[in-house]
Amino acid sequence: MNENRREFLKTLAFGGVSLSAMPALNIYAHKHAEPGDALVATSSNLLEEWSLALLNSQLKGKKNKSLNGGFLCPACCRVHGRSSDAIYPFMYMAQVKNDERYLAGAKNLFDWAEHNVSYPQGFWVNDVNISLWRGTTVFKAIALAEAIIYHGSILDATTLDRWSSRLFKAAEYIYSTFDIDYGNINYPVSGAYAMALSGRIFNEKKFTDRGDELAVQCMDFFSPNDHLLYGEGPGKYEKTPKGCVPVDLGYNVGESLPFLAQYAHLTTNDDIKNRVIISLKQHLEFMMPDGGWDNSWGTRNYKWTYWGSRTTDGSPHVYAMLSAGEPLFYKAALRNLELLEKCTHRGLLHGGPHYVSHNVSPCIHHTFCHAKALTALLNHKSLIQASDVDHTVLPREKIYGAKEFKDLYTWLISTDYWAGTITGYDSEYTRRNGHPTGGSLSILWHRKAGLIMAASMNEYQMWEASNMQMDKDPFSMPLTPRLEYHEGGTAFMSISDLGALIENTSYDHNNIVFSVKGRLVDRDQRDPGSGPLAFSLTYKFENEKLRINYSVNGTELHKYNTGGPSDLPCDDRIKFVMPVISASSENQVMNTLYQMVIIREKSVRLRISSKNILRIAPASNGRIFNYVPGLSAIPVVADGAHNEVVIEADC
Repeated sequence: MNENRREFLKTLAFGGVSLSAMPALNIYAHKHAEPGDALVATSSNLLEEWSLALLNSQLKGKKNKSLNGGFLCPACCRVHGRSSDAIYPFMYMAQVKNDERYLAGAKNLFDWAEHNVSYPQGFWVNDVNISLWRGTTVFKAIALAEAIIYHGSILDATTLDRWSSRLFKAAEYIYSTFDIDYGNINYPVSGAYAMALSGRIFNEKKFTDRGDELAVQCMDFFSPNDHLLYGEGPGKYEKTPKGCVPVDLGYNVGESLPFLAQYAHLTTNDDIKNRVIISLKQHLEFMMPDGGWDNSWGTRNYKWTYWGSRTTDGSPHVYAMLSAGEPLFYKAALRNLELLEKCTHRGLLHGGPHYVSHNVSPCIHHTFCHAKALTALLNHKSLIQASDVDHTVLPREKIYGAKEFKDLYTWLISTDYWAGTITGYDSEYTRRNGHPTGGSLSILWHRKAGLIMAASMNEYQMWEASNMQMDKDPFSMPLTPRLEYHEGGTAFMSISDLGALIENTSYDHNNIVFSVKGRLVDRDQRDPGSGPLAFSLTYKFENEKLRINYSVNGTELHKYNTGGPSDLPCDDRIKFVMPVISASSENQVMNTLYQMVIIREKSVRLRISSKNILRIAPASNGRIFNYVPGLSAIPVVADGAHNEVVIEADC
């Protein structure tokens, strides 16, 4: 590193020039939000809780450098390669709390990464041996840059020089490697921010120019109808047969849009900031009333947790930073933060609301990534403008009937009683049978009873083995409600049909009908060997009741069933599977063979009725659990090719 850069960075370490006095860095001046601000207070408390748990999970005093300094993950029984991302929150805690333990912890994290995942060419790999993916270099670089900019003043000269020199090598690698086609869209977006930070720190115009170039190019990746950021998966430059583009809400709100917003803030680019605000409003249509994110349909929903996405930083900070003049953003940030708090147990963020009740260990990755977002929120707290959340209404709290998202071939429903999602989205990621399609009811929420149904992957697959948890449950199944047929050990499901067609008829905001026509197909879109099975499926939102009518027709079925829904015998190889989201603390009662009642909190009784006999599929302790999105459910099944199911709640 040349002497000019070294002297510049020393001013950060020794206070030769205050941060607030430096024109290049004055946007980082620390100011205090108004006392009693709920968002800031909750963020501060939660960050302290997470940081202490991380500190206690850090391996210390080990002579073996392969171990010393990393976080031991209680779920994965190893050290994750991105552990050193926590340098940023640790440096915040060291300075704000004046706690030497966090400063030592940050230094140990840096040393662990240098010994285990750092390469001379300037990149860091994602994991030791398991994943040699280099793209995540950009996230380590951002965390290291923000740690230096915000909190470098507490570092000794030797450490600051080491960190800065390593950051410069990473910046050179990003500069020479990243372009608009590098990986999914989250990488060039993140690259834009990393380059802007590096250009500012090192006073290197080429870094600044590359950041500007990437940011401008990313502006071409907002979808034409819905203004959703797209590019999470193959096919960035062409549309699917249904006119869809590859979108993943979890990555967008938890990583890409936050970094794009921070880029715009750093470079004072109001045009990009305004584009981000418009897109964030559109994405906010998918926030559930309790702050959960509906990424049931996303291309990368294999990393979906109900509160967001596993290895992203999260969304509260971006909505908080842009809350001035946007009261809805403040409420969204607070609600999601409250959900993160509810999913925190013994200091670690768990991957969904039912991890604890189902005795599932949390992956530590969730905590050290999301700790960065809370640190960013607190370092930008002067930008936060609080709003009256009791008089601010989230989009899915409004009653609007049905709303179409053309770029996703997906509809949202919001009535006096229900909120839901119906999707026929046909943009797949790099592997098949991931997110549900086929006109599936991928989210169902009742205003009083809460979350009733939620999708998962059609087939749980460890697409990113180092970033997902192993499912060892012998009774594991998808959470998405579906029609299903098994032949020769292969599942043929309605939720796998990429070609299914959906028609919406809305009479008023409480009388909405969706009709679906498709086929039961396998992961490769193939029909059963015995012949095609066509299905029709109708969802009728009728005030307090949801009626689901379905029928499956095929040559083989006519041998068994030629009558109506209640006629027997029927082909019991056709099943309607509807896992009902339910924590283990809730009671279930089978009133009759044709009706099931689940008693929820506040004595709300959720009632499921069927014209065919209902049964509960085998499950451990009465519940199945799925890591996507971290929920447990009662696996309710109705056999038969024709049926009507009614769902309602007695409040």
